[in-house]
Amino acid sequence: MSLGSQRWRTKWHHIFLSSPVQVGSDTDWESLVCGLDHVLARKNTGSLWVWGNNNFGQLGNSSIFECHRPTLLNSSLEWILFSGGDGYSIGVKSDNCLWSWGKNDDGQLALPHTGLPEISYPIQIGALIDWS
Repeated sequence: MSLGSQRWRTKWHHIFLSSPVQVGSDTDWESLVCGLDHVLARKNTGSLWVWGNNNFGQLGNSSIFECHRPTLLNSSLEWILFSGGDGYSIGVKSDNCLWSWGKNDDGQLALPHTGLPEISYPIQIGALIDWS
C-alpha cells in the first residue's frame, strides 16, 4: 500500500455514533440542512454556519479544506433559505438574491460556463431579486 492511499483512507475514516452528540456549546441555532457530506445551519440572527467535507468548495469559505466545527460563512446579509447537495450549496439572502457555490461539473450552480469545475465562495446567480 502506498503512502498516498494510506493518507486517503485516514482522511476519510468515518466515525459512527449511536446516540446524539451536541455540536459546540451554542444554543441559538434556528434551522439546518445537510448536503451529502456537509452541513449548513442558520442561527436566529440569520447568520449561516457551515462544516463538513469541502473538497468541492461546498462550504463557501474560499477553501477546499474540511471543517470539523461550525464556521461562519462570511456574509453581510441574513440567509433566509439554503440547501446542500452532492458537493454544492445554494441559498437566498435577505435581499432575495440567489447564491450558489461548490461543485459545478453538471451546471448545479446555475451559472454560465465559467471554465471552473467548482467555485469555493458564494456567487450571485443572475440579477433577479424575487427568489423568496
